[in-house]
Amino acid sequence: MTSVLLAISGGISAYKTPELVRLFRKQNIVVKTILSKSAETFVTAATLSVVSEGKTWTDIDFLDPNSFHLKLSRSSDVLLIAPATANTIAKFAYGIADNLLTTLFLSFKGQIVIAPAMHTEMWENSATQENIAKLRSRGVWIIEPETGDLACGDKGIGRLADLNWIVECVQMTQYPRLNLQGKKVLITSGGTVEEIDPVRVITNKSTGKLGLSLAKRAHFEGADVRFLSTSHVNHPGFSKVITVSTVASLDKSVNEEASHADVIYMAAAVSDFSVKKSKQKLSRQENLNLDLEKTPDILASLIKDPSCLYIGFCLADESMESIAKEKLKKKGLDYIVGNSSQSFGKDIRTFKVFSKDGNVKSYEALSLHQMSEELLSLI
Repeated sequence: MTSVLLAISGGISAYKTPELVRLFRKQNIVVKTILSKSAETFVTAATLSVVSEGKTWTDIDFLDPNSFHLKLSRSSDVLLIAPATANTIAKFAYGIADNLLTTLFLSFKGQIVIAPAMHTEMWENSATQENIAKLRSRGVWIIEPETGDLACGDKGIGRLADLNWIVECVQMTQYPRLNLQGKKVLITSGGTVEEIDPVRVITNKSTGKLGLSLAKRAHFEGADVRFLSTSHVNHPGFSKVITVSTVASLDKSVNEEASHADVIYMAAAVSDFSVKKSKQKLSRQENLNLDLEKTPDILASLIKDPSCLYIGFCLADESMESIAKEKLKKKGLDYIVGNSSQSFGKDIRTFKVFSKDGNVKSYEALSLHQMSEELLSLI
């Protein structure tokens, strides 16, 4: 993707759009900006022209006799409407083309992304929700608003989504659509921690990047995501986020949340061993022996629901294929993802996917976005 057409409608959060332009440009994405007449109340064309280093189009250009809106609609890969007010969304849903922004919406042939922003009562109104559903059914991407501080000192849902998340979502539109609308997905992520004493732990080098990438893509594709992570994650789009640390706490949370899931991705790097914790800091010694105890196998012990899809992960440097197949059968999984320590924690990964039907598929040097796409396509 090289260019975005950013159309700004007249909501108070329009004042954030110069920063949104800056974030796109940091990703080497060209941004062309359009202001509705109402949006000019909250942000100026001059400001947007400076940060985008290009002309900002307004409703004055709507009167151009040379079908200017058609030329503009063909000039970018993605049309992003942010913020999108309830009024503008209603016009989109009913095909009204009475200004430059709405005319562009009707004539744009690429990916269209809408980031709504409005007061809670307007967002929750049945008319708005019906319009959103109608647009979504036509293939328009919706970045749902956040819950938080709103104009006039209120709190609730309706705040424009985080700007970095908007940029990520726009980039994800360039991957094939997975359509996970209505799917309930449980994802575990990160590396567990087992305490030795109050200051020392046994852990691993898991970054949690893959689990988070899976969760973000699943959410953007319409899934209901429950995310269990060993690091603190603040993502307002997930239906539930639980921070865990030890194998025991992860085990407890997985068992509590599994009944709500259609699909479970056990992407967390779970410690194979725990140790009896000392209540006091152990003194420095020449030698220290720790008695390691095997931790429970969370996926193997989980009571399986025939209607749920179970996807595990296996890391091995030698005999990876035979180890992965053995774990696939022993744990009662539908799929297992096998990789080596060379890919562990990296942004580019090589891996294999083994299915219970005996199929094996290999993937070479995929980005986390690409890997997430392949793994989510198993659903």
